Amino acid sequence: MNASLCAQTNTGINMNSLTTQHIAVAGRSIVLSVPADPESLLNAAAEAEGSHDPYWGILWDAALPCAECVLNHHWPAGTKALELGCGAGLVGVAGLMAGLDLTFSDVVPDAVSLAVQNAAANGFAAAKGRAVDIRESPDETFDVLLASDLLYDTALHAPLLKFARSALNGDGEFWLGDPGRQNAAAFVAMARDGGWQVEQRDQAGAIQPPASLAEFQLLVLRPPASVD
Repeated sequence: MNASLCAQTNTGINMNSLTTQHIAVAGRSIVLSVPADPESLLNAAAEAEGSHDPYWGILWDAALPCAECVLNHHWPAGTKALELGCGAGLVGVAGLMAGLDLTFSDVVPDAVSLAVQNAAANGFAAAKGRAVDIRESPDETFDVLLASDLLYDTALHAPLLKFARSALNGDGEFWLGDPGRQNAAAFVAMARDGGWQVEQRDQAGAIQPPASLAEFQLLVLRPPASVD
């Protein structure tokens, strides 16, 4: 996917109106461009029929601690990863810095283009990106899935787990950062009922009891064993 951004998106948002931030992540600095006026994305989405997620241009609370967990982890060489719901790509850029062979993905093509551009701004000019809808079956598999703040809508929980199970290699892991949303407990229960192993970790990566509301947690999920 080309890293350049179109001047105008299919929702009428001028994507040249970006603001650049320098974000400290685990002792590193990540250059990240985001929409200067994310409110305009919400307004355009309200006016556009059949538009996708209008929240992708906002840097949500779970992104930074999730990026720190990813960057602090030692990943085996050649680990193939996919960031789901990448938005501007903070978590994915951290993954690239940590040595992951990472592909950015989002249901919104503009988000993927911006994430790839942000990767290039941090020295990863060959970064890959693709539009992905978790309600559809994946066409390739990965060692790791990364995501942050995707549990806001309970209607997404079952499709997310179904997609992850198909997209992960047999011994793969799904790392999902959550800011302490009320819906997280229901997601964890659904995953465990479906045979997933779920670890709940704090920002330092230590296993912890279930997080309190508004308290970050990293969910590390391992898929159910395959039944021949």
